Amino acid sequence: MNEKVVVKGKNYAITSKYGMEDENGNYIIPRAYDSIVRLDTDLFAAIKSDNISYTANSEGLFATYTLTKEGLACLWQNSDLKNFSPAQIDFFSISGKFNFDKKVIACYWSKENHVLVLFDEYKLWSIAHLDYSKHEIIEDLNYIGLNEVKEIDEGRFLIERNGLYEFLSLKDGKNFYNLDYELIEPYHKGIIVKNKLGGYGVMTYSGEIVLENMKEISFEEEYIWVLNMDNKEVIYSYTGKCIVPPADEIEVTRLHSGNLLFTYIDEADMLGVYSEKGEAMLYKCTDIFVVENGMIIYCKDTKYGLLQYVDGILKEILPAKYKDIRMMRSKENKLYVGAKLRFWYDVYDLEGNKLKDSKTPPELWAKS
Repeated sequence: MNEKVVVKGKNYAITSKYGMEDENGNYIIPRAYDSIVRLDTDLFAAIKSDNISYTANSEGLFATYTLTKEGLACLWQNSDLKNFSPAQIDFFSISGKFNFDKKVIACYWSKENHVLVLFDEYKLWSIAHLDYSKHEIIEDLNYIGLNEVKEIDEGRFLIERNGLYEFLSLKDGKNFYNLDYELIEPYHKGIIVKNKLGGYGVMTYSGEIVLENMKEISFEEEYIWVLNMDNKEVIYSYTGKCIVPPADEIEVTRLHSGNLLFTYIDEADMLGVYSEKGEAMLYKCTDIFVVENGMIIYCKDTKYGLLQYVDGILKEILPAKYKDIRMMRSKENKLYVGAKLRFWYDVYDLEGNKLKDSKTPPELWAKS
């Protein structure tokens, strides 16, 4: 006999069937289930199925669930909805069994909100609350026919019906259904959608459209890259704020500090730089080179200068008066700045201080 102590009882298995007794040997859960999952201090789910898979959790119970960031437990899920095998799930507290009789193909439990999300054998879903005083499970939302169920993350679900989607969030207990868009790609900060005319947009999980009528859209970790209908690249935040206005080309550099700088080329082939907050740092330059340490080599009116981006501020290291500026490394792999005023490169440290023996021929240096 395999004994596991849980709360006030014992969890045991004979011939692969599980049940639970209290301290006096009285049955709390009959010995008739394939798996028992403890959901809370005084809440258990007992599962019956012909093809259950067992995974021992940290408390030694055999279960088929995993915890998400929001404390959401997947009790049972059959991803193949065409050839599904439903499971009978019964819910128990120490004081008795809940009134619930339904086979499900997927069942989720949110410990934070104390609600169940149920997907039954008829491919219908509902949200339910547990009434401990009456030992009843009360289903609060109406059923909706579905073809596919996907959990995105943090208790968010996509429920597909005839090519359209229901979006459900256990975090705030809300759902919405938008008939004007079809889903393209979900992401944890938003959803790429397509309207009836073929334009792409971004929808939040609360149902708000923050971008629309774009030609192409790509989700990045901190921003959204967009190609608009005029074939211009644009950078947006996930709230729909424009960070970099339309440009012919946008290049992103991640600095060692973790900050992002966006270099753009406009329709006049001039270059500029925007910060990740949407601040214009440089504009109307003929050449820009951003280094990961925050150094920015730029050229205006054929003259090169050097700036450094630190904590959202541009600091001038060398003024724009040189024929050329390049980052250089010594043979000891130390980084310096070479600035050409006439026929040779004077060498500076990264603070803009000129070295005493600065007229070092560039062939003795390696380009950074």
